Amino acid sequence: MSNSDDKIALPKRISEPGTNGGVLERINKCSNLNLVGKVEKVLGREFKKLENSFLAHVIKMGRRQKHMAFSRHLIHHLLLRRIDIGKKDLWCFFGEPLIRFSLREFHLATGLPCVVDKDEEEVETSAITKNKKKDPWMKKNQTLNTLLKLLVENSTELTADQRLRLGATIFVEGIMASNLVTSILEEHILRARNFKEFCKYPWGNLAFDYLQKEVKSFTYTKLTKKDQYAICGFIYPIQLWALSSVNQLGTFFGIRDDEIQFPLCLHWIETKSLTIEEVDVKCILGDPELHSDLVEDVDSEFGRVVEFVKRGYRLKRQDWLNGSVDISVPEAEVDENNSAPGIGATDQEKIEFLINKVVSLEENVKYLEDLLNIRGETVKANGQNAQYEIGDTDVLQSYIDAKGQQIAKVVVFLIFYKAVIKFKISRLIFCLVVLGKEERCKTSSEVDHQVEDDTEVKHGAKECDTSKVNEGQAQEEEEHQEEDDIEVDADADDGTKGNENLE
Repeated sequence: MSNSDDKIALPKRISEPGTNGGVLERINKCSNLNLVGKVEKVLGREFKKLENSFLAHVIKMGRRQKHMAFSRHLIHHLLLRRIDIGKKDLWCFFGEPLIRFSLREFHLATGLPCVVDKDEEEVETSAITKNKKKDPWMKKNQTLNTLLKLLVENSTELTADQRLRLGATIFVEGIMASNLVTSILEEHILRARNFKEFCKYPWGNLAFDYLQKEVKSFTYTKLTKKDQYAICGFIYPIQLWALSSVNQLGTFFGIRDDEIQFPLCLHWIETKSLTIEEVDVKCILGDPELHSDLVEDVDSEFGRVVEFVKRGYRLKRQDWLNGSVDISVPEAEVDENNSAPGIGATDQEKIEFLINKVVSLEENVKYLEDLLNIRGETVKANGQNAQYEIGDTDVLQSYIDAKGQQIAKVVVFLIFYKAVIKFKISRLIFCLVVLGKEERCKTSSEVDHQVEDDTEVKHGAKECDTSKVNEGQAQEEEEHQEEDDIEVDADADDGTKGNENLE
C-alpha cells in the first residue's frame, strides 16, 4: 500500500466500482435450521439438555425458522462488495461506507463460545475422554446424512446419552459447518465422546473459521459466472449482522425484540426478503471496545481509513474509483461534523470533548434566548454556580441536565412557533383560494351585467336631464314666489298707509 503522507491507499475490492453483479436466481445454503425440529422429535425430554447448552440461542432461532427468511440478494450484494484484506476478518462496503464482520461480530450474532488467539486444534481433550470407548457411529467417512439417518431410524438401539451426543454433533455439523454429503472430520466426531467437554469446546471459532474461508473462496467470476451457487457454513449471522449494521435494512426488512440486544439471533425475531436502497451504515456494531480482543489487527494504513470511518467519515464512490483517500477530505469532514474522539482516545480526551460540547450547546442556547427574547436561568449546583471542572462529575452532570432542560424548553417553543407559522400560512393560502374564486365570479358577473350597467347609465343620464329641468322650474317658481311676496308686501304697505290717512 502507498506510503504517501497526503493520501491513504484503499485495499482492492473483488469487484470494481460500477460492475454488474449479474442475475442471481438462487443461493443453495447448506446451513439447515430445520434440523432443530427433527432432532427434538427424536430426543424428547433429553432435548432439554441441548436447550441449556451453548446451542441454546441457535435452537431458539431454529424454532422461528419459518419467520427467518433468507435473503439471497443481500448475501450476494455483500459478497460482491467484499474487500480483499485481512486473514480472518471480513470487510465489505455497503453503498460506499465500510462494515466489518469478524469473530467478534459472529459472537455477537450467535452467542456461540469463542476464544482468543487459540485455534480449535489447540484445545486439548482430557485423558478421561481420550480413554473413553468410542460409539459405533464414531468413524471416518461419516456425513451429515448418515448421522441423521442413524438418529432417526436407529434411535431405539441407542442409549439416551448416545442420542444426546449424536444430536449435538448433528447440530454442529448441520447448522454451523458442513453440508449434507461432505465427510465430517473424525476428530470432530470423537469430541462427542463426552457431552460436557463437547460443550466446552469453542465451536464458535470453528464455525466462524469455516464461514470466513468459504466466503473468501468466492471470486467475482465465481459469483457471476452462473445464476446460482451454493454456500456452506453458518450464513445466517451475516444477514443478521447486516440488518443491525444498516439501519434502513433493519427498519424495513426485520422485526426486532428491543428487550434483547444480543445475541442478534434473538434480537431479530423475523426477517424478510429485501431490495437495496440508499442506507445509513454502521461500520462496527455496538461498543467497539466490547469483545475487541476477538478482532484481528488490520494493515496500519487501512487502519487509518477505519479510524476516520469510526469518527464519522463516509467513504465516497470517488474514493474507491481513485483507489485512495485524500487525508485532507476526511479530516475536514470530521472537523465539520464535530465528531466524537476516536476509539484510541483517552478518558481525559473524551471528557474534554464532552465539556467542549457542553460549552458549544451553551452558546447555541444563549443565541436562541437572544433571538427569541427568552430570559436565561442561572444554573446552580449545591448553592454554587456550575463550573467546568473535569474532576467534579456531579457539578458537570447537574450543569448538563440543567442545560438539557433549557434546550428542551427552546425546542418546544420552536415546535409551537413552527406550528403557528404553518397555521398562518394555511389560512393565507385558504384566503388566496377564496379570493381567487371571488375574482373569477366577479369577472363572469361583469360580462353578464354589462348591458344592465349601460342601461343604468342611460337612465341615469335621463334622470340627470330631468333633474336639471325640474331644478329650472323650481327656480322660476321661486322667482315668481318672491315677486308674489313682494306684491303682497306692497299691498300690505298701501293698506296701512290708507288707514293712516283715514285717521
